[in-house]
This record gives sequence, structure tokens and C-alpha cells, in this order.
Amino acid sequence: MRKLTIVMFFVFFSSGFAQLNGKNWGPGLKIGEPFGLSVNYRLNKKLVIDVDLGFGWEDENAADYTIENLTFVLIGDLKYYQTLFDIGKGELPFYAGIGFRTFFKYEHFGIRLPLGISYLFEKAPLALFIEYAPTYTFEFESFVQSTCVGFRYYF
Repeated sequence: MRKLTIVMFFVFFSSGFAQLNGKNWGPGLKIGEPFGLSVNYRLNKKLVIDVDLGFGWEDENAADYTIENLTFVLIGDLKYYQTLFDIGKGELPFYAGIGFRTFFKYEHFGIRLPLGISYLFEKAPLALFIEYAPTYTFEFESFVQSTCVGFRYYF
């Protein structure tokens, strides 16, 4: 009974929260470099704040991609979405932005320029995306690159 009460509370809370916020929150998962959790908050139809917490390698140009070199990564971006053409069902916006990336273990910091495309389903609050982000890492004084795919569920 206690589990049912918790589930019912969560469903009630999340559905009320979704109605109040107009489906602006989009938690999801990123797979690639980095991989982990992603939360997207839509300020309006064009501007989005994106925060990711996951795992990555401290230097994507390194030849040794081993588990020992993995570290926690925090990413924060401000992205601008623009739909360039009508695809009929759903929406296919392109996006570009600016943000930062930092590694907790090594205290490396970089400036990112994420570019991507997202598919927003017409009848489901779901988005699929692919992203490429060149990043200038100050400690290496060089550009590194990251690419990922993922999904988000908006509520």
C-alpha cells in the first residue's frame, strides 16, 4: 500500500507540475561523449538552458580511452532553437549555443559551442537529438570535440 501511495503521489505531483509549467522540463539521457543525464529547460520556444551531468574522458584527443581515465563531467549550455522548414508531423529544429564544460577530477574547464538537430514528436512529449560540440579546453590550449545522441521526455 505504501508503494502505491508513493506512486500515486508522484503521478499526481508530476501531472500537476507539467500543467503549471507547460511541458518546459525535459530530463533525458545522452549517449556518446559525454554520457549521462541531461536536463533541458525551455525558457521559451527558441531559448533553452541545458545542464548535463555524466562521465567523460579528460582529453578526447588522448589515445588511452580506459575506464581509469573516466571522470565526472558537468556541462551547461544556453541554446537557440530554430525550425528552418516544415516537415509535416512533429518538429525538426536546429540549434546552436554557447556553454561550458568542466571535469571534476582534473579541474579542467572549457568553452563549448554545441550544434545539433532535434526531432520533437507531434503527439508525444518526446524529443530525440544528435549534437556536436567543439570545445576549447584552457588547460590543453586546444580544441577537443564531442558528439552524442540522446532523448528527452518533456513534462
